[in-house]
Amino acid sequence: MDVFNLNSGYVRDNKNWVIGRIVRDHETRISKEHPCDRGIRITIYDGKPNKNTLTKFSYDWIHAFGLFWIVVQLGIAAIPAALDGDWSVFLVTGVGTCLAQGHGTLPQWTAEKLPNRQNAKFIFALTTGNGSKDIMIIKGHGCCLHLEEFAVTDTPRNARPWEKFSKYKPSQIHSPVEMLTRTCSVILSYATREWLGIPLGFWYTLLASVLQTLIWIALLITVASIKTNTWYLLVVGFIGMFQNGIIGAIGRPPESRNLPISMSIDGPVAKQGVIIRNRVMEALMDLTGELGSKEYVKPLCKEFFPGDLRPEEDQWWNGSKSAHEQQRIEERSSRGIPVEQAMVAT
Repeated sequence: MDVFNLNSGYVRDNKNWVIGRIVRDHETRISKEHPCDRGIRITIYDGKPNKNTLTKFSYDWIHAFGLFWIVVQLGIAAIPAALDGDWSVFLVTGVGTCLAQGHGTLPQWTAEKLPNRQNAKFIFALTTGNGSKDIMIIKGHGCCLHLEEFAVTDTPRNARPWEKFSKYKPSQIHSPVEMLTRTCSVILSYATREWLGIPLGFWYTLLASVLQTLIWIALLITVASIKTNTWYLLVVGFIGMFQNGIIGAIGRPPESRNLPISMSIDGPVAKQGVIIRNRVMEALMDLTGELGSKEYVKPLCKEFFPGDLRPEEDQWWNGSKSAHEQQRIEERSSRGIPVEQAMVAT
């Protein structure tokens, strides 16, 4: 998948998991709201201020969903203890749950999945490239994630991804939770310092992973020694796999990934922030009317049309629009204008 900075014309090959999920969930949702059987669909969004800090994300019902199934797993694991006094299944389930949750709370995931810059003014385009049926346009307005930088985030073995921890320090403390947050922030503020050429934050991940590996091995040995009530362990494991599969497949709104956006209102061409055309070239030409300049759209034109353009199309992009616009009007008149193509850029 590619991330375009339409202001500079640069394109990045996306390496970021979060951006990939944003595009996946967008395509799933927009395909239901604005079907496009052929041609291309361009959706235009406006960036909105992000209420979260550099090291925070939004909690939603999915977190409650996961917590519910954890409670169910522990409840099932407690049945042998209640009936037979056998606490082995509950012990294995409880320790395994703590290990999994502990690994998920490692600060490295915050360093990798939350960007440092959240005030981009650029216009970004997200698409899987030539042949794709979807283009996602995001106008930064000075309050958007810097998606171009986010697409090629540095490795956590470098100090830069850890800089966000030194930038965030809660100034006021009103509860024990905020006290814990402040303490963690102070500790992680040293994460950018290096030892043996590796940031201390990454050393924390290494040490935690080694320790957890040893505990997991001990836990597996314990599981192998259990001779009774093993069906409860199988049920607990099945629920865990079911939960992970469901949560991984559920789509989430962009704001839950620190990218709050809203679809643009009707513009010169777009209807409800969406442009749908049977021909890609027509869609890109109409997009220039929404963005205000064909210079913003030229990077996308090069991506979808890497070869030579038709003479009339080449003239259109070079400023002589009249001939090709007349041809477009005649073609639409001859076949009838679909509803989604009623508004045309001039």
